[in-house]
Amino acid sequence: MTRRTVPLLTTAGFYIACWALGTTALAETYTPEWTARRIAFFTMVSLGAVLFGRGAAWLWSLAGYLVGVALGELIGGIVYAQQRSRLDEQLLDPNFTQNWEPHHPGWAIAIGVFLGATAIGLVVESRRGSRSTRPVVR
Repeated sequence: MTRRTVPLLTTAGFYIACWALGTTALAETYTPEWTARRIAFFTMVSLGAVLFGRGAAWLWSLAGYLVGVALGELIGGIVYAQQRSRLDEQLLDPNFTQNWEPHHPGWAIAIGVFLGATAIGLVVESRRGSRSTRPVVR
């Protein structure tokens, strides 16, 4: 077994579990269900961190997925509820012409946090690796 086998298998298992949860138990929540339907994107980015990153960069990616989905659902739900209440108020006005629909931005929050955490993990781990391998010149 190579040193990347365990991270590869862990990453694959993690996303299989997230897909299973997002399509069954959490299918009624917006962000977990949305990310489960697009799990291939998240899996490929994380596998890229495993294959091309150093150290624990892949763990940053997995953590970014979990935090992104949680924040996306929490913040996105609040934003959606506020937009929905504003629309309900506007619909009471007989002169109001509806030209917008409320939206749930959980997907954008999840992707942003995930990609940000992955990028931070790659940078932090590459710097950590470069410091330990360079000789100190005085």
